[in-house]
Amino acid sequence: MAEYTGSAMYVKFGSTVLSSRYKSWEETQEAGLAEASAGSDTLRTYLSTLDDGSATLELLEASAGTVLFAAVAPRTSGTLEWGPEGTTSGKPKYTVVALVKSRKRTVVHDDVSKLSLEFQFNSSSGVTAATY
Repeated sequence: MAEYTGSAMYVKFGSTVLSSRYKSWEETQEAGLAEASAGSDTLRTYLSTLDDGSATLELLEASAGTVLFAAVAPRTSGTLEWGPEGTTSGKPKYTVVALVKSRKRTVVHDDVSKLSLEFQFNSSSGVTAATY
């Protein structure tokens, strides 16, 4: 399999496309664990419990970008969709219901203003994998 760069990354939250100004994307999916060893056990044993996930997105903030800023207000819930290789037919697509957990704006005197978003996955069905 060939490697790929992130230049074709596609990210959409609700009806708002976020990827046109994206700088970085990071997603995490994990299983909760309960430690189940006891008594004379000499090695730890674990049981899986609840799955969890989150994603962070950093993007360049646009001048007068109030529509985008309002679409990603903390506590906003919507469908988060991403395609690491873009939206070409046959490429992988992932979706999950998510909440905007945090929104951070960074404005620096001698650099481009950035917006950092943290999404908390919030779906009983988890991340759905499909293709475009």
